[in-house]
Amino acid sequence: MEARVITASRPVPPVDPVVPSSELAGPRRRERVVTALVWLCRALVVVAPLMLWQYLSDERIIPRFLFSSPEAVWERLVDWTLDGTIASNASFTLMNAFLGYFLGLFVGVALAVLFTVSPRLGGVFIPFLTMINAIPRIAFAPLLVAWFGFGLASNIALVVLVIVFVNFFAAYGGLSAVDEGNLLWARALGASRWQVWTTVRLPAIGVWVLSSLRMCIGLALSAAIVSEFVGGARGIGYLAASSTNTFKSAGVYAAITVTIVVAGLLDVFLRMAERRMTQWSAHV
Repeated sequence: MEARVITASRPVPPVDPVVPSSELAGPRRRERVVTALVWLCRALVVVAPLMLWQYLSDERIIPRFLFSSPEAVWERLVDWTLDGTIASNASFTLMNAFLGYFLGLFVGVALAVLFTVSPRLGGVFIPFLTMINAIPRIAFAPLLVAWFGFGLASNIALVVLVIVFVNFFAAYGGLSAVDEGNLLWARALGASRWQVWTTVRLPAIGVWVLSSLRMCIGLALSAAIVSEFVGGARGIGYLAASSTNTFKSAGVYAAITVTIVVAGLLDVFLRMAERRMTQWSAHV
């Protein structure tokens, strides 16, 4: 008998059609044009109001004493940059914002865990926390200055007071949204209570807290500046307050400009961090 060799025929994978580079050049060119137009519109949104402001100030249509001018604000920014005023005060404000954020994060997550472990305790206190959350915490700034005095303690206390509620409700929502099926599977596999928390519940907290990170950092920065404005000896808010008290409107607008720049840089940094975390989670 003749031996027959049977070979399994392998399916030939489909070959992707090669798109000519000339066909790709059109969409890429249009994309570049759209991007350039977007940046041009952004520049006009900034430059046009500044030019109008400078014109109204030069023609004395608006009083310089109250509204200053872009030229005077730029000169003040240059002076503050050269003598190190912006660097020292902006770093102090960022330190207040981040210290208050992490303290508020710790307290908020701790309360969320406590009320999840003890639902009866949560049933007692969560309605009161909801009512307190409706109060604008910025109004507590003068009281915090009276309690903790001028300086770092009152600044951080206001940031914590603003941040703790956001992080608490985010963490508590994450714990409440945990799938009961995952909890049952973990217990069925013999996981202890601690292992259930570390492998199922705490990761759920992380997702919700990270989703509110950009909003919380913005709130922390705003709270730090307001606290410095009310009772600070350093910081961006202090620069605005001291300029207001000495009737230097250019200093007030310069402090506002510094705030906008710092907030923009923070947003860019957080966007990059979120992009990195998204890429990392996609490969896990």
